[in-house]
Amino acid sequence: MSFFTRALIAFSALLFLVTAVGMAVRGQYGAAAMAGGLACFILFMGGMAWFEKKYPLPPLPKGKTPTLAGEARRYLERYRGAPGKVAAVVVCLVLLLAALTFFLRLWQATHA
Repeated sequence: MSFFTRALIAFSALLFLVTAVGMAVRGQYGAAAMAGGLACFILFMGGMAWFEKKYPLPPLPKGKTPTLAGEARRYLERYRGAPGKVAAVVVCLVLLLAALTFFLRLWQATHA
């Protein structure tokens, strides 16, 4: 990943973080949460691209379907140290966030 790409990602995220702080100071907490979420999303996507470029996985064998758990297992097998653990933790956090979102929507639908 070139310096320009990393700088563009960092600058874009910084703009949204500054906007989030400004909105929070003004008392507009919904807008602040949205801007903060966008900053985190930009950083996550840029970090994911950097991570996959720095620690690539070989292609899947023919006939195998990629799954989140399978990808985490492949990272743990290929990169025994911290990179494999980071990939596994990110996969677990994504699954946890998806489950939490599902249960919160289910709870909201039943208690509306």
